[in-house]
Amino acid sequence: MAASSEDICRGSPDARIAQPISGLIERGITSGPKLEAVLDDILIGREEVDAVLMACTHYPAARAVIQAKLHDVELVDPVESWTDRMARA
Repeated sequence: MAASSEDICRGSPDARIAQPISGLIERGITSGPKLEAVLDDILIGREEVDAVLMACTHYPAARAVIQAKLHDVELVDPVESWTDRMARA
């Protein structure tokens, strides 16, 4: 079961906040051992999910590393969907 916003605010062990990824990307770290270690901490126990919402504009910069960690999990970038809709409008 996914963590709710209330779980995140309470610090539930089911909540995973991926903000450290943004900090690394802002420093130009889009691959390598530091990023992989942070991803390992965030993704532990999430290997069986069907999809991951990349709900930050930073995450596509690390998409290849995230995909390598999650193998067949679909990475959903809402910006791609939004731009597709705008192109059709």
